[in-house]
Amino acid sequence: MATQIITISQDGKYIGKEQIVSRTELADGQIQIVTQKKGKDGNDSKEALIRQTYTISKTVFSIRKEVLFSGENKWTQRHEYIYSKN
Repeated sequence: MATQIITISQDGKYIGKEQIVSRTELADGQIQIVTQKKGKDGNDSKEALIRQTYTISKTVFSIRKEVLFSGENKWTQRHEYIYSKN
């Protein structure tokens, strides 16, 4: 089983190397944090803006990755991981 450690910068502006662009408390009490960074994605390593959305509640944690390729205007969802505790 693979593990991943998610770190928040001391100044609270980054998760790993991703800049936090928003933090929202949703109506149901969940917290949603959105990060972005420039990078490359896809089989041919195209330039893209990479967005990660972290959603946190008392029982669920999810990470959704989306990319916006250079020259395009539509985000593409790459994957979403959802973890829950009983």
